[in-house]
Amino acid sequence: MNLTHALGLAAKYHAGQKYGDEDYFDYHILNVLSRVQFNYREHEKINDLRIVAVLHDIKEDHPECAGDLEVFNKDIQEAIESISFKKGQESREEYYERVKQNELARLVKIQDALENQYNCLKNREYKRSLYYTDIACILEENK
Repeated sequence: MNLTHALGLAAKYHAGQKYGDEDYFDYHILNVLSRVQFNYREHEKINDLRIVAVLHDIKEDHPECAGDLEVFNKDIQEAIESISFKKGQESREEYYERVKQNELARLVKIQDALENQYNCLKNREYKRSLYYTDIACILEENK
């Protein structure tokens, strides 16, 4: 499967979801995709990274999508599983350690955190922006 299919799935599952006042898909998902495309354009698995960027929140927000993800290759499926926080089942520390074990998930999560940080700064939520800075730093150390 390809990026076009991933975009369709993300648009379907995130329909109606908001990121602040903005449409979640149009604003957050596409911004994370843009960051991944720019920062990792030379990466040997850039196509997989693009798909993971588009689908990075899908399983966490919409667990019912699991069957739709089976069309993607094993690396993409594993990255989506790794990047999906299991609320109530794991601590944030356990989650970050799991993300660090999967290179595709780790790289996408860094860009997700930086996109969230940017939005906090834009909205003058300076203290909250530090939380996302910490996430990016945690995922960069001891990779």
